[in-house]
Amino acid sequence: MRFLTVLLLLSTCFFASTLAGPRMRSVPSGFVYYVLSNQLHALEGAVKTQNKVIFTKIYDAGATDEKVIEEAMNHWKGYRFKARKAAFSVGTINQIIGQYQIETPLKEKDNSIYPITLVRDSLSPTGWKIKRMG
Repeated sequence: MRFLTVLLLLSTCFFASTLAGPRMRSVPSGFVYYVLSNQLHALEGAVKTQNKVIFTKIYDAGATDEKVIEEAMNHWKGYRFKARKAAFSVGTINQIIGQYQIETPLKEKDNSIYPITLVRDSLSPTGWKIKRMG
């Protein structure tokens, strides 16, 4: 009798969870963290070398105007980034949502965590493009 009660309880929980639909959270992965770290490193390199071609392929500056691209590059100049969390967006493997931290050479440390969104882009050398970086 106890076995039937436990079986009934487990089956009810299983069916209730499947009826609730897909999970409403991202799915973490070590591979995704590696992709985010690689993308942040590529961004640092493009800014450091002032390579506008690579910068526009890995970062969505919002426009193709030279002045806008230069402003975006100057905005990130001198920063080092550290990936903190990364996961595929719910229901797709074409978008990564994550968090990063800015490491500055200054004495005051910025311990803030900022959001970042990557989308797949076949024209990018890394295969991903930074869509939003907060």
